Amino acid sequence: MPVHQNVTVLDAKLQQAFQMIQSVNNKIKVSNDKADEFLFGINLNQLILQQQLDNIKESISLTQTPSSDGTLTWKIDEVSGKIVNAQLEHQLSIYSPPFYSSLSGYKMRARLFLLGDENARRTHMSLFFVLMRGEYDAIQKWPFDHNITFCLYDLSGQHQHIINSFRPDTKSDSFQCPRLEMNTASGFSKFVPLEMIQRDDSRFVKNDTMFIKVSVDFCAMHPNLLPHIPQPMNKKEVDRQDLAAAIPIDSYPPPCKRARYVQDTERHVSEPGERIERAIDQSIVYSIRLESSAENAEGDVEESTF
Repeated sequence: MPVHQNVTVLDAKLQQAFQMIQSVNNKIKVSNDKADEFLFGINLNQLILQQQLDNIKESISLTQTPSSDGTLTWKIDEVSGKIVNAQLEHQLSIYSPPFYSSLSGYKMRARLFLLGDENARRTHMSLFFVLMRGEYDAIQKWPFDHNITFCLYDLSGQHQHIINSFRPDTKSDSFQCPRLEMNTASGFSKFVPLEMIQRDDSRFVKNDTMFIKVSVDFCAMHPNLLPHIPQPMNKKEVDRQDLAAAIPIDSYPPPCKRARYVQDTERHVSEPGERIERAIDQSIVYSIRLESSAENAEGDVEESTF
């Protein structure tokens, strides 16, 4: 066979081989694209399932007996996963279980933005108080005007908790009788810097869990409202009266003296940036501030005072 014919045959075979290689490469590329698509779908399904699981856990927590003494100790687990959800903007905020001022009192909850609301996104953790529509709203005093305190627990054993308090702005819609399921959240956009939460040796996150306490001061409630207070609180009042009968009146402190003292102390040092010490669960306070009112979550149209 002439040489030129051999070259022609070899060239045809090379062209055929090249086409086969190109076809295989195209198939590999399609397979890779499908694999990437498949993996993306798996990751998306995992996120959806995780969110559904979180919702189920929240629903279960809501069925548990709520606190009815004006305080809430909120355990927040899987903090790192919730932060990832916030980073991906799948769930920017989480809600605490509801709690009550009494068995027939105000219904309340907390709202937490682990990566901050739009006023503090990715710089601070934001924490807010929410009034909810309750069964006994018709017999409550409105607007809501009781001091609110947030406490982020130090879990290192040093008991240097972060505590911030504020007085409700009674002109704000946040503290009127709720018409919808929940009022606009009000509280602190810049509750604590994120670096204090996200660092590996954070005092406020242990075993991927943090604890927040919400306390509402109902100590100054009008005496006429005492019949609406549940039995445990009435029993305290009975014990106090029994003690008063056994002790000379001039040696017995008036009701809520400690609470008024704390409030007076806070008013005295409530200038921005100042720090005071107050015992919460017999612990040292790392930081505390008292504001005359608070700002609203997610940029709702309310004038902020700080």
